Amino acid sequence: MCWGLNGWGQLGNTTLVDSTTPVVVNGITDAVQVSAGRDHSCAVLASGQIRCWGSDSEGELGDTAAGWRVSSPVVTALITDAAQVSCGQWFTCALRRTGEVMCWGSNDDGQLGVGDTMDRHTPAAVAMLPLVSTIAAGRESHACAGTVGGSVYCWGRNMYGELGYGSLTASRTPRIVSGL
Repeated sequence: MCWGLNGWGQLGNTTLVDSTTPVVVNGITDAVQVSAGRDHSCAVLASGQIRCWGSDSEGELGDTAAGWRVSSPVVTALITDAAQVSCGQWFTCALRRTGEVMCWGSNDDGQLGVGDTMDRHTPAAVAMLPLVSTIAAGRESHACAGTVGGSVYCWGRNMYGELGYGSLTASRTPRIVSGL
């Protein structure tokens, strides 16, 4: 169930009407984890599939179409073994059960972690990460991953030092956060 602003269909209830109380997301009955981004939301289903809904202006829903999804959440292509999903501002990242991280959507600041700034409408593997146990996509076009070994890696925009490595330089690929 979702509630709040719904101007882009991010509540998933087939309307564009805001709601101050929880509403049922159309077609989602077996979610094991949910994440809300700026204008979109996603859920990991018990099967390992990811379904996303809301704005798809930058490819953040993970399919090849563009536009809003108010009728039914879309199945994110290429991922059938998701353990976690995290929605950022106009991009999304998923942790697969294998420990691999994949991201898609806007990539203006390298927040997809693939080494360039080209937007992706379907999931792409994040470069150079060891086995990951948790992920977090941030509002400021950056993402971080916690590894099985206890390290943290971050990538993307770094205007306020959100990557944690002692500078304000953005990174298009994951960099380890030292001192943790």
